[in-house]
Amino acid sequence: MVHPGMAQMTELPEGRDALRARVTGRLPRWYSPWAHLLIPGLAGIALIILCITMLRPLAAGELLAAGVWLVACNAIEWNIHRHLLHHRSWAFYDKHTPEHHGIFRDHDMAIRSRREFALVLIPGYAVLALFLVLLPIAGALMLVRWNLGLLFYAASAFYVLAYEWMHLLYHLPEPSRGWIAPIAWLQRHHALHHDPKLMQGWNFNTTLPLWDRVKGTAYRRLRPAPRSAS
Repeated sequence: MVHPGMAQMTELPEGRDALRARVTGRLPRWYSPWAHLLIPGLAGIALIILCITMLRPLAAGELLAAGVWLVACNAIEWNIHRHLLHHRSWAFYDKHTPEHHGIFRDHDMAIRSRREFALVLIPGYAVLALFLVLLPIAGALMLVRWNLGLLFYAASAFYVLAYEWMHLLYHLPEPSRGWIAPIAWLQRHHALHHDPKLMQGWNFNTTLPLWDRVKGTAYRRLRPAPRSAS
């Protein structure tokens, strides 16, 4: 089955180097990769610490609820990636499928300069906006149960940062001694998603491939060439 995203990838009129040059050439001169990484990151860490300092004595059920929410975040991540980023129905489609997947392939995943942080990280304003959107939800939960709202917010911010940092890690040049085994396994899982034959149907989780397992979209190279998942 041919998906719209696959057609878009194969119809790109320029090579990957030309696409990379065009996309990075759009970045403003004032763009700072370190600011892009650190401002949302430090804001998220500060918010997590604030939530932790405001906690009252915890009940086991509250910790369990936080764990359940982290699993739900994994499912949300999978669904956003599968149903929004790989279908031309959302604003970030063009940034993700034609550009991100057009530049980074399974055999060539590494960024070539720090300015290419912009090709991997979610826009900083979007991360900060998400932190703001989560505030009223957390506030409403705090009215019901104080700790529940704080844990919801801390877990959500943690998951966003984990997604960002792990995704960037997968696109960094490999160390001379290679990645440690868990990171190498996760990086390979994500790299397989960058294979044009697999990207529309397989390996949508970027953090941990839990929901890929649940939905049957975890692909290993040992299998025969797959059909894209419906």
